[in-house]
Parts: sequence; C-alpha cells; structure tokens
Amino acid sequence: EVAGRPALAQRRNVRAEFGEQVAQCLAFDVAGSFLTRRGGLRSTEVVWRTLGEAAALRRARGTTPLVVLSSHLPKQPSDADAALRAAGPDTIFDAVAFTSRADIDRLRLYAKGGYTATPQPGFWRPADLP
Repeated sequence: EVAGRPALAQRRNVRAEFGEQVAQCLAFDVAGSFLTRRGGLRSTEVVWRTLGEAAALRRARGTTPLVVLSSHLPKQPSDADAALRAAGPDTIFDAVAFTSRADIDRLRLYAKGGYTATPQPGFWRPADLP
C-alpha cells in the first residue's frame, strides 16, 4: 500500500498471476469500471482522476514505476488519450488493458524482470519514449 491508496494494494492479485518479481518492481493502480459502456480509461473523467492520483502518489512511490491496469484504454485519437500521453511515462510508466492479449503479454515481459527502466512499446509509441 502506498500513501494509503488501496488500489495499489492489488499487488497480491498481480503476484498470483505474474509472480513476486513484478509486484516488487512496479506499483499498480486499477482505473475505471469494466461494466459500463465507456469502461476503463475510455472515460475522460476517469483519465483525469487517474492522472491526479498518479501525480499525487509520484512522490510517495519514489522511483517505482506506476502501471495502470484497466479494462479499456482510451481510443486514439481522443481527449482522454491525449491527456494520458501528455503526462508521459514518468507519471504513468505503462497502461495495460487486461482485455488485450498484447498488453497482458507486455505485463508478462515486465514480470520476467529487467524491463522496468523504460516502458516497452505498446501503450507508449516508440516516438513517445526517451
């Protein structure tokens, strides 16, 4: 748990699926609803709330990268997508849709270790990365 934020305590579920190593080197937040028409991060309101929480927790988590887990990522192009990308990978290391096979594969890659210095291409396009 970081700064009393219970969603970041979801690590036990990540440990069960992806192993202890990924739970130790990354912080997680779960964003948005799965059961609404504009689920996950497709809602601009949810994106702004997630960005605010990520920014507020940045100091508390130190250098630990934050991965946002969600049912859906924002559509491209959209205001929600532009807002997430404007924050950059220092604020949100990666955004993973747990309904996407490619995103889950990227999370598994992080679980192997050694991939947390720079986000892997997926949500972040190569042009977005340092």
